[in-house]
Amino acid sequence: MQIFMEYKVHDDYVVDYERLMPHIKEAMKQFEVWNYRTYKAFDQPNLFVEMFEVTNQQEYEYVKTSRRNENDPVFGKLAPLMTKPLANMNCWAFIEQKENN
Repeated sequence: MQIFMEYKVHDDYVVDYERLMPHIKEAMKQFEVWNYRTYKAFDQPNLFVEMFEVTNQQEYEYVKTSRRNENDPVFGKLAPLMTKPLANMNCWAFIEQKENN
């Protein structure tokens, strides 16, 4: 299951965001995720995406809930940097389409 977490950072907080991301990447190790990567949009200022994979829907829901928690000591630090509430961070799960033979 491929997960996308997408959000926009306030112009004034991009440097703070870049300082925070190594801590977020480290904190993601507490979950059963792999292939964790981060991207910055090419054509939309301060838009960022985190991509990673999980094995099942239960782990996806657990990660999503944890990442949207403003009281989390690491993930909650993202809240004041974002242009919308942390609880509204876009989070999508996709499963690969297999061709039928």
